[in-house]
Amino acid sequence: MILNQLGKIVDEEWRKIAVIRSGVALDSYIIMPNHSHGMLIVKQSAELKTVETHLPAGRQGRDASLRNPVCVNSLSNIIRGFKGAVTKRIHQLGYLEFKWQARFYDHIIRTEQDLIRIREYINLNPLKWDIEKNNPENLFED
Repeated sequence: MILNQLGKIVDEEWRKIAVIRSGVALDSYIIMPNHSHGMLIVKQSAELKTVETHLPAGRQGRDASLRNPVCVNSLSNIIRGFKGAVTKRIHQLGYLEFKWQARFYDHIIRTEQDLIRIREYINLNPLKWDIEKNNPENLFED
């Protein structure tokens, strides 16, 4: 993928995740014209015994784990910060119509085979773009 100005912002903000959040590392990722895929390694602290992802419908705003400092590196908080930073920078450039889908898809990788399969999916995703690129709904003009 050759990134346009907006894609470069997404790339910069994704890379910042590991810099500004201790205990979080990046693995494979790809930025596509209309979506992105990325793997994060969230190192578990001694106090945190579970991995929090996004909340089920109806639980937003009522879950104490989002306010708990131990969960500062919860997947929801990481993605919220990433999306917010990207949106702010893109809006500052005048692309006020830019927005993310409200949710994100997550998957906890539990096995080496799963890790290999998902890395391959991410790395091969640009090949799928050749099929999808002519769908006008998939394009965001720069």
